[in-house]
Amino acid sequence: MGRVIKGWQIVASYVEGRLHEQRRIGCQDRVSYYRKDGKYCVALADGAGFSDYSQKGAQIVAKNICRYIVRNFDKLVSKKEENIKEVVKEAILRLLSATAKAEGIEIRLLASTLLCVAFNKNEFLSLHMGDGVIGVLRKEEVLPFSLPDNDEFVNVTCFTTSSNFERNLRVSKGKLDDIQGFILMSDGTAEALYHRKKQEFALAVKKIFNWFGRYDCKMIKKALDINLGKMIRNFTYDDCSIIVVKRI
Repeated sequence: MGRVIKGWQIVASYVEGRLHEQRRIGCQDRVSYYRKDGKYCVALADGAGFSDYSQKGAQIVAKNICRYIVRNFDKLVSKKEENIKEVVKEAILRLLSATAKAEGIEIRLLASTLLCVAFNKNEFLSLHMGDGVIGVLRKEEVLPFSLPDNDEFVNVTCFTTSSNFERNLRVSKGKLDDIQGFILMSDGTAEALYHRKKQEFALAVKKIFNWFGRYDCKMIKKALDINLGKMIRNFTYDDCSIIVVKRI
């Protein structure tokens, strides 16, 4: 997926990991974005590896949280962070509960992480549950914005079905100011593009941002697909997904 939208270029990609390919599980990462009335939202969800239904949960969360936040953006950014957590929890669990009931399964089987950034021309709102990384582009430098939550252990994280949802969900909001772009990546992609100990992105991330404005979204999407499928996934056995947003 990818397109140029009123000064913002948005491109996303995901690919099945090597382990899931070997086990014929399929990719459990999902990406989505939505825009309406000058408001935009991008989301990435990484389905929990313990469940064959988690890709369904990831798809439902990624797709619907984008629509929910765009439609309620003004109300949400006016709320305190704790209140934002409450309404987001209610919206997500309502969706997952309905799906679990329809499928005849426990809601925990729809578990996924969530990375999400929404913005208009002046303000942004971000949500982060679990592992994965969100970065920002400022003054041509890519900086960490929201770091992985792995409870101090790799491959151990928090999910949207957690009983401690509000405690584990990180919410940030503020002015766009000099933010030129955002990048969201799952923990699989981060294995190649983010140095956990140094808390810095690989030089390749800046190169990706440099594609924007020079090439159209179709070409960038093709390049991301190739890089995820032939290079980045070789650094991990996990699924890999990424969303890049840049003002052009």
